[in-house]
Amino acid sequence: MSWRRVDSAGQMPEKATVQSYGQELMIVDADASVAGTYECSAVNILIKSSEAVSAQFHLVVECKLFYC
Repeated sequence: MSWRRVDSAGQMPEKATVQSYGQELMIVDADASVAGTYECSAVNILIKSSEAVSAQFHLVVECKLFYC
C-alpha cells in the first residue's frame, strides 16, 4: 500500500506518517496546510495481477478563526 497527496505536487505534509504497514495515514496536529486530497493505492500480491486499486479521500480541516 502507498499513500500520496494528489494536490500540492504530491508532496506529503511533514506532519503525516504512514503506519500499520501502509494501511493508515496519520496526521497529528492537523491545520489548514494539510487540507487536500490524498490517495491510497494497493496491489493484491496473492492474485496474479499487477492491477492496482486506489481510493481518494478529501481532508477538510475546520478550525476557529485565528487558530489555524
